[in-house]
Amino acid sequence: MFSFLPITNFNLGPFTIYAWGLFQSIALIAAFFLTKKEFKKINIQKEQLYFLSILIIFFALIGSRLFYVFFNLSYFLDQPLKIFRADQGGLVFYGGFIGFFMAVLVWMKKIKATRQLTLLKILDLLTPAIFLVIFIGRIGCFLINDHIGAPTNLPWAINLDGIPRHPVALYLSLNGFVGFFILTFLQKTKKKFINSVLKKDGMLFLIGLLYYSLTRFFLDFTRVNSGAEADFHFLNLTVSQWISGVVFVGVGWFLVRRKKIKNKDSCPALAGKKLR
Repeated sequence: MFSFLPITNFNLGPFTIYAWGLFQSIALIAAFFLTKKEFKKINIQKEQLYFLSILIIFFALIGSRLFYVFFNLSYFLDQPLKIFRADQGGLVFYGGFIGFFMAVLVWMKKIKATRQLTLLKILDLLTPAIFLVIFIGRIGCFLINDHIGAPTNLPWAINLDGIPRHPVALYLSLNGFVGFFILTFLQKTKKKFINSVLKKDGMLFLIGLLYYSLTRFFLDFTRVNSGAEADFHFLNLTVSQWISGVVFVGVGWFLVRRKKIKNKDSCPALAGKKLR
């Protein structure tokens, strides 16, 4: 067990640096430069990437906050002004993800994307950057103790209040790193089998969704599940677990369905037959 003292801020000369904001900023800057390199390959100008980055930050922040407010509605109805105090915590990843998706849609409409520049192609290019943001950003969550872990006797438990607990935010950060490594490998590999799987636009994005939804479902069991510090639960599962389950099943069904349709279209026995 390791003793742990949260670090919310520190002073750098006359300036106060907030740990969570610092790591979110580092995450966004890293994601920007990673995406810039990929966008350059498809001739997207850096000015367009600046515009997309601003949209993503704006929509993701609003989406993640709205999700949190919705699932804690009774609290915010009593104290409505606290809806705007996102600096005090209260952001939900899946809400931010929906905001991110909406930002990409708005951006593509504004730049009048061509048929060659599809939504799925853009999502494929952005997917590794999403996991890079998770990896770096969750370090900031850990430093401020944003996620309280369930009690555990594991040797790497952290001591926050005299009780050894799971370091949930570190799990999430490591999960982001592993996801980033896997997706970057898939994106860069020259192996024919992998390339044949990923040749369809959107496949890297869907693999990323499968990975995150599955791992997030199980990682949420390491969070504290009772008391004021627990996330909202429904039938013993967190909101994120329910969403993860729906996403995993939905994406899995879509991939199976796509494979069946592809096999039917390529079946020699059906070639030339008219569909009724």
